[in-house]
Amino acid sequence: MRPRKRVQLAPVARGSTAGELAASIAHEVNQPLTAIATYAGAALLWLLREPPDLEKARDALQCTIQETERAGEFVARVRALFRKEPSRMEAVDIDQVIRDVL
Repeated sequence: MRPRKRVQLAPVARGSTAGELAASIAHEVNQPLTAIATYAGAALLWLLREPPDLEKARDALQCTIQETERAGEFVARVRALFRKEPSRMEAVDIDQVIRDVL
């Protein structure tokens, strides 16, 4: 490819990459937000039962807290990426990851 053509295509490539990044970020933020709404709604329904199912409501609220933390951690990682901070490596419990996916 000629250098001139490459220069002309560079903004298109950047725009495409930015669009893919935005879609990925939106997806990663939407997942925990949807889970938060679902768990909070379930907790409310379990509290409105007669008699209230406090154990299930407590479990749903605990899941709500975990999803909120997950969303916050994701936002922090995205901010670190744009600040060009060094990547952070950490051990992952693969069994827990699989359970979360299921």
